[in-house]
Amino acid sequence: MRPTSLIATFGSTLFRSDADESFVDSSVWFAAAVKRDAQNGRAKSILRSIDQRLTTDLVLAETWQLLNANFGKDVAESFWECLRDSGVRVEPVLRADLDAASEIEARFADESFSLIDRTSFALMERLGITRAATFNPDFAAY
Repeated sequence: MRPTSLIATFGSTLFRSDADESFVDSSVWFAAAVKRDAQNGRAKSILRSIDQRLTTDLVLAETWQLLNANFGKDVAESFWECLRDSGVRVEPVLRADLDAASEIEARFADESFSLIDRTSFALMERLGITRAATFNPDFAAY
């Protein structure tokens, strides 16, 4: 399936921009880390276009675990080293974000948003982040 969004305005419209801070989802981190991923070049291009990248501790852990499960610890650790040295802002998910994630689940019961996606939406709302770099169509659906 072709990705429905590259960089999505939080909540709807697709666009590309290098201004301000943008949230980066695990789908982009994973694709950028895996050379043979079909979206590797696009993911790297997206990351280069963002001046200020932000992610959560849960997205970081999710990406590390996906890389470890599919390609081994060396690949996962290489991703972590590159991310750590890149100046990406890693924001912790707070109890308030977890509570908001539960509210999102109740409001969007017909959607299949993962807990990590819901905490990402909540954190973005809390911090006023309106852009997300993702290949995950759930971000546009929210």
